Amino acid sequence: MKYSTETIVSPKGEKLFLTLPSWEPINTQTFVGELRALFEEKKALIGEVAKTKPLTFAGIDVTAEVDEKLGKLWGPLSHLNGTMQSKEIRKVFNRARKVSVRYSNDFSMRKGYYNALVHYRDKSAEYQTLDVERKKIIDDAIKDFELAGVGLPTKEKKRLKAINKELSELTECFQNNVKDAVAAWGKHVPDEALLAGVPDGTKEAMARAAKEKKLDGWYVTMHAPIYVSVITHATNRELRKELYIAYNTRASDQGPLAGKWNNMPLVAKILALRDEKAKLLGFRSYAEFALQKRMAPSVERVFEFLREIAAHAREKAQKEFAELELFARSELNIEELMPWDTNFVAERLNQKQFGFSEEELRQYFSEGRVYEGMWSFLKKLYGAEVRERKDVARWDPSVRFFEVYDSDGELRGGIYADLYARKSGKNGGAWMDVCVSRRKKPDGVELPVGHLVANFTPPPQGKETQFLHGEVETNFHELGHNLHLVFTRTDRPEVSMEGVEWDAVECPSQINENWCWNKEVLRALSGGKLPDELADKLIASKQFLGARAVLRQIEFSLMDMELHAHYDPKRSALDVLKDVRKETGLAPVYEHDRFPASFTHIFSGGYPAGYYSYLLAEVLSADGYAAYEEIGDIFDPATGVRFLKEVLEVGSSRPFMESFRAFRGREPKVDALLRHRGLLTK
Repeated sequence: MKYSTETIVSPKGEKLFLTLPSWEPINTQTFVGELRALFEEKKALIGEVAKTKPLTFAGIDVTAEVDEKLGKLWGPLSHLNGTMQSKEIRKVFNRARKVSVRYSNDFSMRKGYYNALVHYRDKSAEYQTLDVERKKIIDDAIKDFELAGVGLPTKEKKRLKAINKELSELTECFQNNVKDAVAAWGKHVPDEALLAGVPDGTKEAMARAAKEKKLDGWYVTMHAPIYVSVITHATNRELRKELYIAYNTRASDQGPLAGKWNNMPLVAKILALRDEKAKLLGFRSYAEFALQKRMAPSVERVFEFLREIAAHAREKAQKEFAELELFARSELNIEELMPWDTNFVAERLNQKQFGFSEEELRQYFSEGRVYEGMWSFLKKLYGAEVRERKDVARWDPSVRFFEVYDSDGELRGGIYADLYARKSGKNGGAWMDVCVSRRKKPDGVELPVGHLVANFTPPPQGKETQFLHGEVETNFHELGHNLHLVFTRTDRPEVSMEGVEWDAVECPSQINENWCWNKEVLRALSGGKLPDELADKLIASKQFLGARAVLRQIEFSLMDMELHAHYDPKRSALDVLKDVRKETGLAPVYEHDRFPASFTHIFSGGYPAGYYSYLLAEVLSADGYAAYEEIGDIFDPATGVRFLKEVLEVGSSRPFMESFRAFRGREPKVDALLRHRGLLTK
């Protein structure tokens, strides 16, 4: 794909390069050939390193340019595969992935290159003079080689390569199965009476879906905005049940699409291969292997941490669930609370206790107002200015592009925002990804560009999307990740936010969410239209059923860690989940629930033996936000600048805990998380 580059001169006279993809259609006929040619170029360069004497950083770092080319070739394809996947895109992506895995396997086990790096680190006088970033690049590269199995005997290397290849195929298949299952299921509803309670915006989206299928009435799908809305608001219990069962058995051996895209055998195979890989590399478990590049000190400490938080939450969560059951019986005539009832009952109880409905808030949080409010928030906290540009190429007309300037007026980078669900071809949930990395060039700096991707309900023709408050939080969360990218000052992507430990990388995104609960910010996000009384009610509801939510998060985290730390081929993922629920479960569970079959975070994403990261990073983010609270000014400029300088700008040029200590002046404490979640005991 072609890229265009604009040259800007910073206020300090430095050349800055904003480089953006053209987003032309991928040439599926030539892509794999181009990819293979770049890998061959890299292979030849690596082969020369071991022959170079004397070794220098420049001599070792010969692949930097071709790595940049590979990233710019692969990045748009990978992005489109996750946001607008077509049959052609999926086909070329799978072919390209196989080529990438094969070459990556080969590069990661090049003993000559590894030996050269070790010799340079241990014997070269130049190494001792390198700056922090370049030393870390060398040190991390050596560690990556060792974790990839460079020191294994030939037979074991061969087996490890085969495992890596198969895992790549299985995890991609897992993701596609979930995507295909979600796209395949739907329910035609010809009678609007059956949709009683469902918000008008959701019904409009379902009416559009029906029209696309040339049907009258409404079409219920499993896409997240529709699923959450129906399961929360529909008074029709049978509809909630049918949708719940379809959603919670998707891509499995149960439910309405049983066996068609069955991920359960893939789950078993993925776990077996990960365990075999870890043991080939000399680790007791995959979890132990995964933690080698994480912040958490040990597998045992992760389990201790999760169970410590669970102990704080359990008693209150039990009281919360008892309150739900009582309310369901006494107010809603639901004698036995079932899984498809809990969201519905919780919303009704929230309305009774706090006097508002989440849907009532939509009218105040239109997309335009929310984004203007987010930019004013950044201006106040960091002095940053955000400007939208409509003259850049995009992969879909709904995508927006923003430039981010700092308090000195210097352009720091860009953010694409792709906010809406598509009827097919888009992964679920919300995420951030890197489009272009920040790089120091001989004549200037190439600026970072990120993606902010979500799956909100598309607006009706000619209208503007209106967000739930939870969706406003999602925007702030993904914006936090993007700020971590665009504000980096490191010279290379290896030491930018892209290299931050996986169990710390959620901290900047989670700390951003806190401002969504501030009255002043809420007013800005609504364009000044949110009444004070309603803002107060929203803020008062923050801890509603909070302990139950924490236990649910711990349930996912414990299941993930149990599967990857204590692998046993005789215990299925369902067996492990059942055992974990004895510790964390309060609500009844649907007997054919197949949650592992769609747990993309750990079976096709970046979170295997890592789902605990969200809770651990929340300890950091809550304690970080407490720095503002303790001063009594959540917009304190000095604290904002300190977070910017000590956390966001340094990327992964030092361990994240060092960055946190530099910002906070001490080790993190769990108290703020417990207080924010309403779990502190008197």
